[in-house]
Amino acid sequence: MDGFRRTAPVVAIDGPVGAGKSTVARLLAQRLGYRYVDTGAMYRSVALVAMQQGIDLDDEAAVVTVANALRVEFQAGPDQQRVLANGMDVTDAVRSPEVSDGASIVSVYAGVRRAMVAIQRRLGRDGGVVMEGRDIGTVVFPDADVKVFLDATLEERSRRRYEELRSRGVPVELASVRRTEEERDRRDATRTHSPLRPAADAVIIDSTGRSVEETVANVLELVMQVTASRPDRFRAAVAEGWYQFWRSFVVLLAKVAFRMKVEGREHEPARGPFIVAGNHASAIDPPLAGGAIRHRASYMAKDELFAVPVLGAWLRSVGVFPVKRGQADRRAIRRSLQVLEQGGVLVMFPEGTRSEDGRLRDPEPGAALIALRTGVPVLPVAVVGSQRILPKNARWPRFAQVVVRIGPPLSVPRIEGRLDHDVLDAWGRTIMDAIAAMLPQDQQPRERSPRAPAG
Repeated sequence: MDGFRRTAPVVAIDGPVGAGKSTVARLLAQRLGYRYVDTGAMYRSVALVAMQQGIDLDDEAAVVTVANALRVEFQAGPDQQRVLANGMDVTDAVRSPEVSDGASIVSVYAGVRRAMVAIQRRLGRDGGVVMEGRDIGTVVFPDADVKVFLDATLEERSRRRYEELRSRGVPVELASVRRTEEERDRRDATRTHSPLRPAADAVIIDSTGRSVEETVANVLELVMQVTASRPDRFRAAVAEGWYQFWRSFVVLLAKVAFRMKVEGREHEPARGPFIVAGNHASAIDPPLAGGAIRHRASYMAKDELFAVPVLGAWLRSVGVFPVKRGQADRRAIRRSLQVLEQGGVLVMFPEGTRSEDGRLRDPEPGAALIALRTGVPVLPVAVVGSQRILPKNARWPRFAQVVVRIGPPLSVPRIEGRLDHDVLDAWGRTIMDAIAAMLPQDQQPRERSPRAPAG
């Protein structure tokens, strides 16, 4: 389970039978537009299918076999959610008193719970779900974003269950219902595996004497508090998924069209912040360099590209921000520093613009400036052969192989004072030398001006 990657919260509602979990969870899911998962219906389905097959519910091994083979699905219906067990609609059948009693028996078995928990985690792994049951906040999703333990007095729960059964035409006495509820409470609280108890961080709500609307509003307020206090978490998850989708697409396309190979992946740091510094021989270098590393990265691109509305919006959505070339763009510098200060990865091309002939050019001071201001490692990357695929001023790509080579990261000191030209030049050359060491002869610089020592 990885809560960070969810695009919306998981809401866990636990509690005993008759506390109002199903009604509250269903209405809450409708208000939020989330998926509703009634885990109690899953255990009832195990009991029902076992009973239909003539299996004694006290035969744990046989019941676990049924659970492992069971396929439970939830489908939206015009009036209520439909429950399907092995493709059969069992929505009404699982609500009978006999099946309810059977569910309390089979839910004690560890093998049954393991099988059902696996399904529940799969249904809720992406978030945007309201899941109710007995152990959602303690076992199924201990990292749930909102945990509620919904309770009520035994008398209140018995009365609700009695009225529910009578409304469905089931002849039953209130005293009998109370005894059944009491026995279920005992079983649920004393079972060895996943006993019924509130999670340590759950909000306990007593629904005795409260209307359904009051209780739903109470839980809805908790969800709103979570989403309001942590909006960046969910926005970040969406942005991460969007970026990785396009990264995967670029990598697949490059492998198919250009037989792209990546060498030296072992040099990539385990986590940010760091700068990826590459040579710029072709317009395809930024996506190739970014696709070669595992981390989500931010990029600079000339501001003219952002004048095209659709293209500009897409570039921003994948972490690209504008830079004005040929001048000290203070806004772009501040954005670069911000990316690194927040632990991110920044892809830069020290040459500043594409090479005319694919050969390495002298660096502009920008990459060295940002590296020295932050003191983060610089990961040199050499893109080999891209100039043959899409050279400068070419309108259509050609088919040739491209190799992306990743070198060992360079340690750069953090300098907070004034940075003079010689220091920037020396560190710019140090970065370019690391890139040049991985390039073939036809991409080496033609001439190099005298180099000052880095330091």
